Amino acid sequence: MDHSLSSATGNTAFSVSLQIGAFTSSDIIVNYQGIMGNMPAAYSNAIVVFPSSDPLFPYSSTSTPLADYRIPNNVSSGSVAIPVAISEGAGYVFGYAVGTALQAPAQYYGNVCSSAWWQAGERNAKQERSSLSITYVSPTIISVVYEFGNGVMPGANGAWIGVWQGTTAFYNVPPAVKQPVTQNTSTGNVAINVTVLRGVTYTLGLFTSGFAQHAQTTLAATCTFST
Repeated sequence: MDHSLSSATGNTAFSVSLQIGAFTSSDIIVNYQGIMGNMPAAYSNAIVVFPSSDPLFPYSSTSTPLADYRIPNNVSSGSVAIPVAISEGAGYVFGYAVGTALQAPAQYYGNVCSSAWWQAGERNAKQERSSLSITYVSPTIISVVYEFGNGVMPGANGAWIGVWQGTTAFYNVPPAVKQPVTQNTSTGNVAINVTVLRGVTYTLGLFTSGFAQHAQTTLAATCTFST
């Protein structure tokens, strides 16, 4: 018997985020919150900063950023001091990348999954983060809505969704099912063909890239529900 989201309980979501903090004449503090199990240094996570009067992160840009700062530790959530001079009256956009730069035809910064905009001294004037939510569940299908930052082309970047039984989306345990995100729209719907059992908890993970390479380190958002 088909059952909709109304009978699937505990639809809990997590996603990577960042927030611009205090600054001095020589550096700026950025706070980031990752997904449990992420190892930012090992997985080449970075915070990228561009001068910008626009809140949208330039995912396709190959220009040299103001800063491309690799997270130096394996703490999934924390704070870092980025050695970059900020002019309080200017505009900047910050992006958190869960992996290295991608090669064409992917977007160069397609692994950026969260962003924050500094507008003339107003920190975090606009923030975006990736997300994943369940819209429908049946014994054979899970339908989801994914969301990346405005301008992301997930199909070109090799984005995908994995499904695990239990409460965790893993970085090192293969999912029961992998579904590519083939659309090149930053927000969209995906139907995943999977056997769904009653009385079981499932977790889905949204990855910015790596479908063809079977890479699981670019996890940007998760969603957990029980049937």
